[in-house]
Amino acid sequence: MLQLFLLLVANVLCDPALEQGVYQLKEADFYDFVHDNDPTLVLFCTPYSGHCKKLAPEFTQVVELLADTSVKLASVDASKERRLAKAQEIHGYPTLLLYHGGVDTIYEGGHDAQNIVRWLTTTLAGPLVLHTPEDLASYRADKDIAVVGVFKGLGQPQALLFKHVCKAEKVGCAITSSPELRAHLGLDSGIHLLLLSNGSTEVFDGNWEQQELHTFIDLGLTPLVIGLNNHTHHIVFRDDREALLFLFLDPNADDFHHILNCSHQAAHQVRGHIVVAWVNLSDPDAGEFLAHMNIDSHPSVVAYNFSSHLKYHLPSGLPSDLTFCQIVAITANNFLNGQLKPKLKSQSTPPDWDALPVKVLTSENFAAVALDSNKHVFVKFYAPWCEFSAEVAPLWTQLADHFAGRADMVIAKMDAWENELSAFRIESYPTLLFFPKGDSKPHTFAEFVTLETLVEFAEAMAI
Repeated sequence: MLQLFLLLVANVLCDPALEQGVYQLKEADFYDFVHDNDPTLVLFCTPYSGHCKKLAPEFTQVVELLADTSVKLASVDASKERRLAKAQEIHGYPTLLLYHGGVDTIYEGGHDAQNIVRWLTTTLAGPLVLHTPEDLASYRADKDIAVVGVFKGLGQPQALLFKHVCKAEKVGCAITSSPELRAHLGLDSGIHLLLLSNGSTEVFDGNWEQQELHTFIDLGLTPLVIGLNNHTHHIVFRDDREALLFLFLDPNADDFHHILNCSHQAAHQVRGHIVVAWVNLSDPDAGEFLAHMNIDSHPSVVAYNFSSHLKYHLPSGLPSDLTFCQIVAITANNFLNGQLKPKLKSQSTPPDWDALPVKVLTSENFAAVALDSNKHVFVKFYAPWCEFSAEVAPLWTQLADHFAGRADMVIAKMDAWENELSAFRIESYPTLLFFPKGDSKPHTFAEFVTLETLVEFAEAMAI
C-alpha cells in the first residue's frame, strides 16, 4: 500500500504545470506527455525572442478557441530546455509543432490565432466526405480551388493514399464514393482526382504515387503568381520549395495590373520549378524584408534559393529597352540554368575592426580572420534586432576578456543580417560557431549560454 501511495504521489509531483490552459513542459515530462496526450500542439519559445512575445496573446486565443476540443496545448522554454529543443531540431523561435499519431508536424503559417486553428482543424480532420451535389456546393463555397477525390470505395488503396497525401500536405480535401455525385460531375466508374475552380476542372492523369499526387495538388493550389502575406506565408516558404522568384511591386502604380498579368506568362513557363510571389511595396511591414533582399530599385525581381538562402539578381548592363516582364522571364530562366551569381550583402570592414577584445567581422574580412589556419576563432553571428543576441553581448565581451592573453584565440562577432556568406547558412540568431585552428569546418555551440559553458566549450575545441 505504501508503494502504491508513493507512486501516486510521484505521478502528481511529475505532472507538468498548467498555466492559463497551457502545459509547461520540461525534458523530464515532455515525451510521456506528448505520447499520452494525442494530439498536442507544442510552442517552443524563449523569453528573449520578440517574435515569441508577439505570439503570446495569439496563443492565448488559440487556447480559448480549442477549449472544447481534445487538442492539448503546451509550451517549452527553450532557453532552459536547450537539450530538448536540440533533440526536436528547433532552429528558430517561435516554433510550433503538432504531435499526432507518432509524427511531429511543423506549423509554417501566420502567427495569428485564426490561421493556427484553421491549420490544426485541417491537419487533424482529414478529407471531408461528400454524399450529394449540395455537399459539394457547400464544400466549394469558400474555396477558390477545391480538391476532390472520387473513388469506388473509401477503403480502397488509392483512396487511403489520397487521404494520406491530403493530411501530409495539410490540405482541406474532399472525398466521395457517391454514385449520385459521380453522375453530377459527369465521371465514369473509374478513380478520379479533380481540381475544381470557377469555370474549369483539372483532372489528374498521372500514376497513383505519393509524390505525383503531391506535385499535382501543390501546383494546382499554388497560384501562378501568389501575393506574399501572413495568410500565404506557409505556402510560399514550404520546406520542400527549391526556388522562389520575388516580384517587388507597388499595387498603387499605374502599370501594376499589367505587370502582374504579364508576369503570369513567365510564371507559367517555370511552373513546377519556381514559385513566383509578389511583395507589396506599400506594406509598412515590408521594409525589413526589402532591406534583407537587397532591394534598391522598384519594381524589382529577385530569385531565391530556398536551401542556401542565397539571393540572385540580374547583372547590370542589360539593354535599357527591356520591359519589366521581360526582366522577370530572363531572371527566371537564367536562374534555372545556373547563369546567375548570388548577390551577397556586406558592410565595409571598419578600420578599427580589431581594436577591441571582440573583433568585428564582415563578409569582406571573414575568410581571412575566421579561416586563419593559425588561429582558433569563435564567432557570434547575430542580428541587431534580436533581443537574445543583445542578451548574449555582455557575455561575449567577458569571453573575449577571458582569452585576451591567448594569442591563438580570437573571439569575434558578425552582423549576419547585414553580411552574408555563401559557404555558411545562418538560420537563427545568435548562432555561435567555433572554427578550430587548421579546420574550416565549424562546430556549433548548442548549450545554455553562460560564461562558464562558453569557456568550457572553447577550451575543449581549442586542442
